[in-house]
Parts: sequence; C-alpha cells; structure tokens
Amino acid sequence: MNMLEMAENGNPLVTYFEGAPDHYNTKPPLLIIMQTCVYLITDHLELSLRLPSALAGLICCLVLLG
Repeated sequence: MNMLEMAENGNPLVTYFEGAPDHYNTKPPLLIIMQTCVYLITDHLELSLRLPSALAGLICCLVLLG
C-alpha cells in the first residue's frame, strides 16, 4: 500500500499511508522506494513488487560466491 500511495502522490521518497506521511512504519524505506521507482518506470505492478527483491537476492548470491 505504501508503494501505491507514493506513486499516486508523486513523491517517491516519503512513505504514505491513507493519504498522509507514514510515521508508524519504522523500517528503512529502501525497498519501498525501489519498488516505487520501478513502478513509475514500467507501470507494471507485479514486476515492480518482485524485481527489486530478485535483484537484491542475485547480488547477494554473486557477492557470496565471488
């Protein structure tokens, strides 16, 4: 929900929930920001939810193997 509201508000750096900045969520918003940027670029919901996590997993595997 944070990612969709960030995309609707046009501000990909501040997490939103129910139309207001989300102060309750204390997690670092890097994944949400990456998902929002991919959504704004591709306008494809499923890809924007899965691609940042898949890339992070791939990079983690490459670092551990290398």
